[in-house]
Amino acid sequence: MKTFFKMLTILIVALIFSNAQAQTANPRATYYYCGSHGMGWGVAGGERLTPQKAKVVRYIAVSRDLERRGFKLGMYVKVTSKYYPHLNGVWKIMDRMSSRVHNSIDFLLQNKSDRKKMTMPRRVEIELLTSSTK
Repeated sequence: MKTFFKMLTILIVALIFSNAQAQTANPRATYYYCGSHGMGWGVAGGERLTPQKAKVVRYIAVSRDLERRGFKLGMYVKVTSKYYPHLNGVWKIMDRMSSRVHNSIDFLLQNKSDRKKMTMPRRVEIELLTSSTK
């Protein structure tokens, strides 16, 4: 039931931002996953992640140069990938990558079958979803 409400929220946000001005990028995509059992770990957005929570959220981390270009923490992006259609859709930016990484995003994955399907890195297209009322 929680998963249904989270997906419904994502769809509502996508509809709200459907009249967005398009700011796009074509970054290198990799993935990361929630580590060991126990307390979990925090993301730059201030949230604590556990392996159970990582299974239901759709978060990405962006490199700092993309963050300077307007892809800020807490914003939503629409991902389009011809190589990995299971990644297509709306994702929330909740983490920041190391300063030594440029023009890249990381997908938070927990499903092992998704990780096995992915041969990284690949290029994906991301579009920033911003409200036209801002």
